[in-house]
Amino acid sequence: MQNEEMMTLLIYILYNQKYRQDYSSLFYYIRNTRINCRIKDKKDVTNLLEVASKDYLRKKQFIYCINEFTTYLDHLKALIQKENVELSDSLHSLFNSASGIERKRRYLIDFYVLFSVLFLIPKESLVLLDLNSLIEKIRVIQREIQNPSDKTLAMENKLVAHFNSLFQKISNS
Repeated sequence: MQNEEMMTLLIYILYNQKYRQDYSSLFYYIRNTRINCRIKDKKDVTNLLEVASKDYLRKKQFIYCINEFTTYLDHLKALIQKENVELSDSLHSLFNSASGIERKRRYLIDFYVLFSVLFLIPKESLVLLDLNSLIEKIRVIQREIQNPSDKTLAMENKLVAHFNSLFQKISNS
């Protein structure tokens, strides 16, 4: 069930990036001198799914996002999958390369960052994306999350805006 929930949340993030640009799906907060993030309002996820089940346009938009998410997922898999290596090991390798820390566990924040970066890339441009470029884009965000500057820590109430601008900056690079 955890995979299905995570996929739904990632599709929700994509939906909001496409159809509700003024709404931020993620909430960033400070925890033990590190920055963490979570879905800003899980009730909004439920509300969106309920509305999509009744409203034809929202349903069509949500289904479009499901299909687009599948495209991003397939491209990511093709990008990281190595011959004779399990996909889970390839994911570990991607997250370890991006964070610079060797760890065995994956966290939701890893997926939120990864897909938030991917979703900034137009679907048509995915074929131009190489693994090193993706890792570098993720690394920019991961550095700020794992080792935030004093300036960033002082922005406690403005972290969402800070990370939104950081994502915009890497999307232009």
